[in-house]
Amino acid sequence: MNIKNRVKFPPINKRKLKRLQIICHRHADVDAYCSAYALFHILKRFSKGVKVSIIALEGLSNLAKKVQCNFPVKVIEKPKLSLTDLTIIVDTGHASLIEELLSQLKSSKSIKIVIDHHPLDQSISAITNYIFVDEEASSTSEMVYNIAKENKLKITRKVAQALLIGILFDSQHLTIAKCKTLKVVSELCDLGASIIDAKKILSIQRDPSETIARLKGAQRLKIYRLGKWFVAITHVGSFHASVARALIDLGADVSFAAVYEDNYTRGSLRASYFFQLEAKIHLGLDVAKEVASNLCGTGGGHPTAASITVKSDFENTVKMILKTLSSKLKEEIKEIL
Repeated sequence: MNIKNRVKFPPINKRKLKRLQIICHRHADVDAYCSAYALFHILKRFSKGVKVSIIALEGLSNLAKKVQCNFPVKVIEKPKLSLTDLTIIVDTGHASLIEELLSQLKSSKSIKIVIDHHPLDQSISAITNYIFVDEEASSTSEMVYNIAKENKLKITRKVAQALLIGILFDSQHLTIAKCKTLKVVSELCDLGASIIDAKKILSIQRDPSETIARLKGAQRLKIYRLGKWFVAITHVGSFHASVARALIDLGADVSFAAVYEDNYTRGSLRASYFFQLEAKIHLGLDVAKEVASNLCGTGGGHPTAASITVKSDFENTVKMILKTLSSKLKEEIKEIL
């Protein structure tokens, strides 16, 4: 784990910790919420009487809302950051994901920490005092467990269950988990967490509008070939991540699903595990971040899952993505459908 200015966690005397705020990225997903939920309860036990608030601009994703029903903590969507002693930013690798809070964060005198398993952009590390980053971790939830364990902070059965849910979500139900993640899962189960219960909570019937978006995405599909790799591109109005995942399930090695509106293209990139393993291309760093830097936008994410927002039309964004992939793979682009 890479820790800037390494100290014990939390880096504050428990007697001085009276107000704490935990900030998730915009439209927080399951891993972000579970990380925040766990920290909420762990640090409430650390300092009695501490006032804790969880902030998520634009609220939670649909699945995170389901998790919240089972593990309830109030989430503030439109905060006014008050005086606080400690601010923890979770699962947020780029400042653009909490853009509305930046001016308040920069002027705040609170101790600021970021905990994340994504590669951190300078924009977020510049506004924090302490950085806890582990790019080898499956999730921020896994990191929260390890930080708590290392600092001998008590984890209850309920918190263990929430962390297990976060890990299962971000590791695609352990499909892309490494051995150290499985060790953490085993230890959480020893604390009373249940994989079966976690899977039940994470199971959700697909909304009809999401199904329609997936089908429209397939209907509007364009397919390109770069050597032996197939790249699927489509445009949809919503559910970009779900559509991109569906295209990988259909057989694409790399997929991109996006929408163009208000002079911006916003979308999701996905890659198969086999592509990432053999091509050794990190979607977040090698594609999304690079394309975004060339198109006046933001981008980043995981090796097999990334997002991008750029001030460019859809066609130009696609051209830049294909050009970047072509350069990395050293293969010519051929449109086949």
